[in-house]
Amino acid sequence: MDIWEANKTSEAFTSHPCSLDGPKRCSGTECGDDDKGQKTEGVCDKDGCDLNPFRYGTKDFFGEGSGFKVDTTKPFTVVTQFHTDDGTANGNLSEIRRIFVQDGTVHQHPKTKLPNSEKQYDSITDEMCDASKEAFGDPNTHKKHGGLKKMGEPMKDGMVLVMSIWDDHAA
Repeated sequence: MDIWEANKTSEAFTSHPCSLDGPKRCSGTECGDDDKGQKTEGVCDKDGCDLNPFRYGTKDFFGEGSGFKVDTTKPFTVVTQFHTDDGTANGNLSEIRRIFVQDGTVHQHPKTKLPNSEKQYDSITDEMCDASKEAFGDPNTHKKHGGLKKMGEPMKDGMVLVMSIWDDHAA
């Protein structure tokens, strides 16, 4: 689960379910080797399902300066919420929602429209993921690996927050 992928001009959060139970050291094809063209053949969804308003066409929500709802030149708080289908901690993960708080104002994640679609999304759901994969012509490995339900299973056991700074030259 990529809970925070951002720079000063764009932000996203991304669900990456795996179709296995528990930890595993993979090798070969099951790792989804990019260099061998096996990216979608691994046990985890390497592409994931992301919600990035800038990529979906909302250019005035997050960025530098007063022309943005969330001005990245000033401090802000990010809240990521994980909702279940029955509203309890034991339910199946069904939605991931984000809000921002800056200068005492709560900013809901903007409703964004996918290319060639009239439907708008402001959170990650399986429906949104399916629509996103279709809109961008990407293989739906998110669904193949169990979607949000499968992403939520390890969350029930607890996850470790790992922070890193990285640069992906391929992207």
